[in-house]
Amino acid sequence: MMMLLITSIAYGASVVSSKHDMRSFVDDEDTDQVCVFCHTPHQTASANAQYPLWNKQVSTNTFGVYSSPTLDADMTNAEIGGKAAGAQSVSALCMGCHDGSVAVNQLYRLPSDGTPGTPKTVPSYYSLDKKLSDDHPINFTYDVRLASTDGALVSPYSSSRVDNVTPYLPLFSGTLQCATCHNVHDPQYGAFLRSSVSGSQLCFRCHIK
Repeated sequence: MMMLLITSIAYGASVVSSKHDMRSFVDDEDTDQVCVFCHTPHQTASANAQYPLWNKQVSTNTFGVYSSPTLDADMTNAEIGGKAAGAQSVSALCMGCHDGSVAVNQLYRLPSDGTPGTPKTVPSYYSLDKKLSDDHPINFTYDVRLASTDGALVSPYSSSRVDNVTPYLPLFSGTLQCATCHNVHDPQYGAFLRSSVSGSQLCFRCHIK
């Protein structure tokens, strides 16, 4: 009993029955599968080998990048849009739904037990409106040099960490992405965030204020 409790705490909540469970979002779907709306174990050639076994189209929009006189990160190559699927950043997978242009159930490989329903895009309140220039910057290198240059950022390899190796929040090939702050499979915190925002806890994981 105790082991089951510990396991449930360690792994957090589940994507099943969460807002990322598209079965409840697509009214006329005819499948009991949950993962198929994003992943497939046998990817089609048309998916261009997009990881992680991605089963959806990515947006071809150009999103722009955030800029600010206080931003020290190099945003030169931070644009995630307008590229072939295999060349996209991690965050482009998120924007495949959250720019409101690609249906959440527009799949490369259909579920084996039925259909994903009539194509349906996310409503406007879940959409980032095809632009990222007014959102927290993503797709930039977050390293010790940036933290030092900025002076108000936590080093991703902070000495406060026991192992002094693992970034406080996950980075992807050394870059900050949507999934740095959001865990798409765990709805434990609102908006699939990786921690509570009470007292700005999530912000303080990176920002020293």
